[in-house]
Amino acid sequence: MSTGVILTLHQASEDITIYAGLTMFMDGILEDVLNIIVFLCLKTFREKSIQSPIADALACYITNVAFRQYHLYGFLLSPRYNIRNLANQTVPLVRRYSVKQLTKIVLNQILSNFIFTSPYSIASILIFSMANVSDPIIIAQLNFTNVLTMLLYYLSFACLFYVYTCASERFRKQVMYALFEVHLKRWRKPRILINQVALGSYENS
Repeated sequence: MSTGVILTLHQASEDITIYAGLTMFMDGILEDVLNIIVFLCLKTFREKSIQSPIADALACYITNVAFRQYHLYGFLLSPRYNIRNLANQTVPLVRRYSVKQLTKIVLNQILSNFIFTSPYSIASILIFSMANVSDPIIIAQLNFTNVLTMLLYYLSFACLFYVYTCASERFRKQVMYALFEVHLKRWRKPRILINQVALGSYENS
């Protein structure tokens, strides 16, 4: 009985990894290509390039744990603070709209990352705490749980395009503009209009 359960869980883990993982991989490639197309065809994003003067040099790392947590949570709370203060600032309307859309995208990405990575973190802690368990059924169940939560973790990287599309109305418009107005017109063959000459004047003469 226990051997059948273990084999079933092992086979289910393999099938889910192959089919769901391959689907996520292909979908992730398609989404990343769409993200690249959208971000590269718009002048706003092409002009905001950053050049790092410290490439191939030493990097800084925060060694103080308390400051690292302050830095992390401070960054997480700063978009909310920016949205609240944006209404009181005198900035152009277009810039204010762009900042709001970008902040919504960032907050939705943080939320989706939390939703998709939390189960994997919990499962990893559970597997680490039950390292001394010798029951093969429990080990098979933990491995199956690990496979499912790892796929959810990978899904957080594969669904960024959907997060951007759901979070921002402007991004949806930019996707439609980039795909249909820019690239579809570029690949469409130019139509040559045939000059239609009226023959009535020759017939009357």
